Formats: sequence, structure tokens, C-alpha cells
Amino acid sequence: MNVGTLYTVTYNKKSSISGLKVLWSGNAQELGVPYGCSRWYFTFNDNECSNPGKIESIKFNVYYEALNEVVYFNNPFTVQGTCQGISAGDVTVTLKVGLCGLNYVGQETLTSWGTKTSLMIEETFHG
Repeated sequence: MNVGTLYTVTYNKKSSISGLKVLWSGNAQELGVPYGCSRWYFTFNDNECSNPGKIESIKFNVYYEALNEVVYFNNPFTVQGTCQGISAGDVTVTLKVGLCGLNYVGQETLTSWGTKTSLMIEETFHG
């Protein structure tokens, strides 16, 4: 998948003054295009976090030739952060994969291929 939704969860947020801490871990791989870039990111009710900023991780791959074959790396990967300013109530938390933009070529991505994946969401308070 080059662009799209990987996981969607509804979380019942109890307080309007708390933040939501999210963590996804698994593995990720890009296939096909040398010097391409893919981006894994969270949205909250279909919007990216603006306080304090986007929660994302990117992979920029350079492929190495070995024995006349392209070598693909399937690596452990995490996306994590805390988003503030989300109202109390049901929050749709979504992990997506997409393009990096800025003239990077998109690639075919594999997420959690052949391994366990974990998604954690917790409500946090910061003083």
C-alpha cells in the first residue's frame, strides 16, 4: 500500500485537559523505487496533531546492489508521540501511510509483514 489507512481505533478520552499518547510498533519496508520516501503518521478525528506538532516517522531508502540484485530491508519501526488539545469524548485515532511530499517518489510499502504489531493509546496529563 502506498497511501491509506492501516489501523483505526475509537478511544474514549475522559478529560479535555489531557493529551493522547500514541505508540505503534512493528516493522516497515519499502519496495520498488530507489531514493523513494514513505511516511507513517497518526490522525485524530481525521486531522493531524497541531499541538505540539505532527506525529510521524519516515523511511527514506537508498537501495544497494549486491550480486546484481536489489536488497530490501525490513526493519523494526515505531511511530510515537503525544497530542494535546483534543476534546473529551470519542476520538478516532488512525495510523496511516502516505507520501513524504517535496518531490520524493512514493513506494510500495509493507507494514508489519510477518511479525507482531502493537498499538498503544493512553491518556496523559502534563503539569
